[in-house]
Amino acid sequence: MSDVRVRFAPSPTGYLHVGGARTALFNWLWARRTGGKFLLRIEDTDQQRSTPEAVEAILVGMKWLGMEPNEPIVYQMARHQEHKELCLELIERGAAYADFSDPAVEAAKRETLQAEKKQYKFDGSAYRNVPLAEQKVRMAAEPGQYAIRLRIPDSGATSWKDVVHGEIVVNHSELDDFIILRRDGSPIYNLAVVSDDHFQRVTLILRGDDHISNTPKQILIYQAMGWDVPQFGHLPMILGPDKVKLSKRHGATAVGDYGDMGLLPEAMINFLALLGWSPGDDTEVMSQEELIKRFALERIMPKAAVFDLQKLFWLNGQHIGKSEPAFLFEKCGGVNAFHRELDDTVTTAIYLWKTRVRKLDELVTAAKVVWEDPVEFEAEGVKKQFSDAKVYERMTNLSDAFSELTEFTHESTEGVLRQLVEAETAATGEKVAAGKYIHPCRLLLTGRTVGPGLFELVVAIGRDACIRRLRKRITN
Repeated sequence: MSDVRVRFAPSPTGYLHVGGARTALFNWLWARRTGGKFLLRIEDTDQQRSTPEAVEAILVGMKWLGMEPNEPIVYQMARHQEHKELCLELIERGAAYADFSDPAVEAAKRETLQAEKKQYKFDGSAYRNVPLAEQKVRMAAEPGQYAIRLRIPDSGATSWKDVVHGEIVVNHSELDDFIILRRDGSPIYNLAVVSDDHFQRVTLILRGDDHISNTPKQILIYQAMGWDVPQFGHLPMILGPDKVKLSKRHGATAVGDYGDMGLLPEAMINFLALLGWSPGDDTEVMSQEELIKRFALERIMPKAAVFDLQKLFWLNGQHIGKSEPAFLFEKCGGVNAFHRELDDTVTTAIYLWKTRVRKLDELVTAAKVVWEDPVEFEAEGVKKQFSDAKVYERMTNLSDAFSELTEFTHESTEGVLRQLVEAETAATGEKVAAGKYIHPCRLLLTGRTVGPGLFELVVAIGRDACIRRLRKRITN
C-alpha cells in the first residue's frame, strides 16, 4: 500500500458545488492512482453558518459520485480541545505569544490605513518578546482578554514547490504575526487545519488556489512544531463560459442535483476531471477506471478552467451511449420510470435510443414510444410531412402491406415499403423518394422526426401497434 494520504475538507455552509466536487475528485483520483487513502473532514467550526442539512448535502453528493472516504469522517469541531492545546504548545516553544492589545484600537488603525490605501500590519513589539513566565501569569490573571498570535520570523521567506504552480516564495516581510486563537478561545482556520492535517497524517494537500495565501502561514506552524510539512497543490478557479467566476446563472448547482437532471455520475466525474486536468492527448470520454489509470498531478493545468454545461450534457450522452441497457434501466429509475419490467422489449428500446439522447429522462421518454402510442407529435414535422395530400393514402397502403406479411422483420418491412415506392413511381411516371414514406411513418410511430433506423424501430414496436399508429390521422 502507498503512504499517500489526501483529504477533502469542505465547510458545511452550503451544498457540494462544482468547485468542491472537482477538488474532491482530484484528491480521490490521486489516492486511487497511487493506492493511497482518501480522507474526508468536515470543517464545521463556523457554528453560525454550518448546518446539519449542509453536511447531509455534501455527503449525499459525495456518495452519488462514488467518492466515499477510506476512513471515518473527521469533524473539525470535535477536535476543538486539541486545537487549543496546540496553541499553548506553540507558546511554550516560543513560536507564539499572548496578545493583550485592544481590538477596538487595532480596528481603528486598520480603518485609517485602509482609507489611506495602505496595508495594515499588526505591531506586536509590546508583546512578542515578553518572557514566557510573565505571559503565563498575565494569561491566568486576565482570561478572555488576549488572543494568541504566531511569531513570524523577522527576516527570510517561506517557500514550497506547489505541484500545480511550481516554486512559490513568500517573504516574511509580507506577513504579520497572525492570530491562531481568538480571545473567546476559538482557534483560527489556519491553526485548526494544520492540527487536523497532522492528526490525519495527510501527505498532500490539494485544494483551491484561493488558499495560496494561507499556505505560508500553515507551513510556519508545521515548522514551529517540528512536524513534517506535506506537499501542497492549488487548483485553478472554475469560470463560466463568459470567463467570469462560476455562479448559478451559468448552470452551477448542487452536484447531487445533476442526478435529478438526468445525468450519470460517471459522466459528471468525467466532466469534473477535465476541468483543469488533461490526459495528455485529445481523449475526452473516459470511464472511471481510465481516469484513475491516467491521472497524474503534473497534468493539472495552472490556468482557470471553464464550466460548459452543454459539454457536460454531451459527455453524458456519450456515457449513456456506451452503457448497457440493464444498467441504464436501473439508473433511469427502473419500473417506476418505464412502467414495466426489464424485458426484451424494454432492452431493445433502450438499445435503439441510447446513442441518441443526452439525458436519462430523454431516454425514458424516447424508449417508451416502443410500447406506448405517442400522444404528441412534433409540430414542425407534422406541418412538413402531412401537407402532402397523398400522405394518408401512402400510410394506409403501408399499414395494409404490413398486415399481409407472414414474417415481420427488418428485411420484410423495408421490402414492402420499397415496393410501394416503386409502384407509385411506376403509376405516376414521376420519381417518388423513399422519404415520402419513411418520414411520415416515423412521425406517426414515434411522434418524432428523428430517431433510430426506421425498420429496427418498426420491428421493436410490433405489427399490430404499427398498423394502429399508421392509420391514425393527425392535423397540422
